[in-house]
Amino acid sequence: MTENQGTSDATRPELSKRKEKKNYLLQTLEGRRKAGLGERYYYTALKHGIPTVFCRYDGQQIAAIILKDGRTRFTLKTSEGRLVLEKTDLQFSYRARSHSEVNQGIRIDERIRKMKNKPIIEIDQRYQIPDETLQECHEKGTLLRLTMRGGEILEGRVEWFGGYDIKLDLATGKSVVAFRHAVYSHEVITRNDR
Repeated sequence: MTENQGTSDATRPELSKRKEKKNYLLQTLEGRRKAGLGERYYYTALKHGIPTVFCRYDGQQIAAIILKDGRTRFTLKTSEGRLVLEKTDLQFSYRARSHSEVNQGIRIDERIRKMKNKPIIEIDQRYQIPDETLQECHEKGTLLRLTMRGGEILEGRVEWFGGYDIKLDLATGKSVVAFRHAVYSHEVITRNDR
């Protein structure tokens, strides 16, 4: 038996401190950015081979298995072979098993779709949603409406957010992960707005 086997977290102070720090980080705005919740989401899909659907700006939806999650791009295995996509070319994603329910929960703003918006590469030119707004929606369970640059309207409750993505629980009971760089506009929905 090694030195640490059979001991509880309380008797292993270094592990206990790490867990406390992790819990603290997840509760703070700064911590949410550092925790990389989006990275964890995609890492889980990669590690377990979970089929994921990625939506491009033109509305094309690509079902794939993630082979590699790089800093700026995904390497995917699709039914047609291997595909490398820049993350800036994507608007949002969701688990493939939720395909029909997610699509039932998405509306299209045709005015924005006709604009044929392209990705904005420069970070300082991208639409910005304040972290405080996302945190408040998360804590209060307030609905958030995201209109994506491709015209898709995603509406739901903020499950989590990070520096690059926002996970919304849709009214259909399924979730999407929207890339913050692909948001055209946002609106916090009050009861009077429904």
